Amino acid sequence: MFIAWKAWFKNKMRGDDWGSETVALWAQYLTAKSITKREFMLAKNASFDCDFPPNNAREFLQMARMAKYPDPAQALNIALDAAHQLGYEPSLTKWRHSVVYETARRIGSYALLTDPKVSDRWHKIYAKVCQEADDGQVFSIPKYAQIELKTPSASAETVSGIMDKLMAIVGKKANHA
Repeated sequence: MFIAWKAWFKNKMRGDDWGSETVALWAQYLTAKSITKREFMLAKNASFDCDFPPNNAREFLQMARMAKYPDPAQALNIALDAAHQLGYEPSLTKWRHSVVYETARRIGSYALLTDPKVSDRWHKIYAKVCQEADDGQVFSIPKYAQIELKTPSASAETVSGIMDKLMAIVGKKANHA
């Protein structure tokens, strides 16, 4: 991986940045943090989309684990769209991920819409919620039961008849479209 980074990032990576000591240190850290093969491949692939390689194994691991969740800026846009709806009612919103909903819930719709520093707050709280999710905390988007319509809707003919009767009562002729 370090050799591929050297070829990819060229002069952005010094020769001594990828020595055997660095490889051993990264391996020790990533093993201690229980990185999976899938996470490793996610981070490795994501690293080539960056302008610079990760500075350390912690940043590399964050790339893998954050790939599980929507991008923080994208997640903020989802939450802002939801806040413009009816108090971000979960049944009306496409949250995409429970960490987005949980972060929005912690901040609140009013603060999302009015706090001039909401972006800074969002990024800090979103990172914390994502870390809690990685640590095993389970977040969910509430499901709201919708009331089933038990009586059928009136037909156009029925409504037209009722309107004719009402208009006759008030002395006007109904105008049916």
